[in-house]
Amino acid sequence: MPAEPGEGEVDGLHCGQPRVDRLQFGGASDRPAFQAFLASEEAALIQAKSGAAVPAYNGTQTAWVESAPWNLQVFLDEAENSAVPYPVSLNTAEWNQFETELLPQAFTGERPVEEAAGEMATRMNEILAGEQ
Repeated sequence: MPAEPGEGEVDGLHCGQPRVDRLQFGGASDRPAFQAFLASEEAALIQAKSGAAVPAYNGTQTAWVESAPWNLQVFLDEAENSAVPYPVSLNTAEWNQFETELLPQAFTGERPVEEAAGEMATRMNEILAGEQ
């Protein structure tokens, strides 16, 4: 969503859609064709028209905007004007695991948010420092 005036850039939401590459039918030889289809304009339009997701295939986003009666264009506008890359590094998986390990403790009240977030930041920074 757009940032409130004067609040600066919005820098927080990251979504991903998992892809299943193990088919219930066929075999390993069907996987490349299925993966190629998932990356195609046709597949992107199927997702867009159903409203399931903003398609990444350029030129198909309009179908997604038109899939609902509310203003979905705002999401495309913000992606164009305010988006920042999701942070990655040489060992993203190593430091990113701390989110799934520590944030649930804060969300459930098992630990104070400041404590869990502080530990997460410390452990992430240690990994990142080792990359330099």
